Parts: sequence; structure tokens; C-alpha cells
Amino acid sequence: MKTLKLILFEGINDLYFFCSFIKKVLNFIRKTDVKEYWEMLVNNFRRMLESNPEEIRIEVLEKDIILLLLSVGGKDNFRYIVNAFRPIYDKLRNNNFKIDSVIFVADCDAKNHIENLLEGFSKKVSQIKVNKIIYKNKLEDIILEVIKSSMNIEKDEDLKTIFEILEKKFYNDKYLKKRKISIIHAFLSPRCYGQLFDEIFEKFKNYEGIYELKLFVSLLKE
Repeated sequence: MKTLKLILFEGINDLYFFCSFIKKVLNFIRKTDVKEYWEMLVNNFRRMLESNPEEIRIEVLEKDIILLLLSVGGKDNFRYIVNAFRPIYDKLRNNNFKIDSVIFVADCDAKNHIENLLEGFSKKVSQIKVNKIIYKNKLEDIILEVIKSSMNIEKDEDLKTIFEILEKKFYNDKYLKKRKISIIHAFLSPRCYGQLFDEIFEKFKNYEGIYELKLFVSLLKE
């Protein structure tokens, strides 16, 4: 029986970000030979998370362990996975996969929500390790930390000029960091955010300096 860790993400960009980190920095391989089975599992998840089914994504990565990554499409949808965990566990077990731990990953504003869910969930699945990663701030803060660490964008005069305009025009805007990431996205990878994250992790090495990534690696080793 193969052991796997189930990692639940609040949103789809969280999944893409960590998926790129796992592939590019931790050197896991993206599994592509289990399409039919995992698609069936995705369809089951979509039925559970019917309020936001387009946000449901599954990625499977493997190295010495198997990681099953799932985006749930919003913090309120974590409860559907918690409530339906036993059938998920049994379905995987029937296909020769044993979940040994579950990790919840979410923004800081989901902290109380996650902690309330986990209190009951941990008792219900006492044989499985249950952990959480709550960002200190938001996903965009972590993305910008990684970009700063891996890419010397300060030397790009065009980007510098655009950032100065953004900071002047939107200095009090709560979405300023998202605007910056959108600009970097347009410059570096005109396709999807998954490609952007692959790009920024290509030269990134020092995850020890970023709390959420360091904690993630630590939980994978448990």
C-alpha cells in the first residue's frame, strides 16, 4: 500500500504556488499516469464542493512519498472535505493508497475557521496526523518574498517605473501587492500563474528564510 499526504489549499493559486515549489525546489515529479482514477476523484470533489466547482484542482506529485494536492475553492469549503473524509479515505484505501497525514493551507483570515474545524477533525481521525499552515499575511506576500529572493527585478528599469506609478496611484489600496504580481506575471509569463510560479522557483533555493515554506518542508518530513 502506498502512503500519501493529502494537502488541502484554500484557493487554486495557493495550489499552483506550492506545486511549483514542490517540483522545482524539492524535486518531486508530477504524476501523469493516473489520469482516469484521479479524474474520477476530482469529479467526486466537485460534487462535494458544488458552490465553486471551477476552483477545484488536483495535482499528484511523487518522490519518496506521494502528495495529493487539492484546492477547495474557498475557506468555507474545507468543511465539506472534513465532513466527507471517511469516504475519501476509504476510496483511496480501496485503490491501494493510505493517507497518513492531512495538511490544511490557508490565508491568515481563515485562522479561526481552520482551528475550529481541526479541533473536531483531529479527534475523528486520531490515527492520522493533522496539521495546518496559516500564512502570516497573504499568499501575495509570500510570492513577493520569493520573487525578491530569486530575481533581481530592481535592475529592470521598466518594472521599477511601473511599480513607482502603482505605489503613487494606489498607495492606500489593499490590492497593491496583487497589482504588482499581475505586472510581474505579464512581464515574465504571459500564460498562467502556474508558469509564473515555475519561473520564480527556477532559481530559488533558500526556503529556510520564508516561514511558510520552511514549515511546509518540516511537515512533509513528519
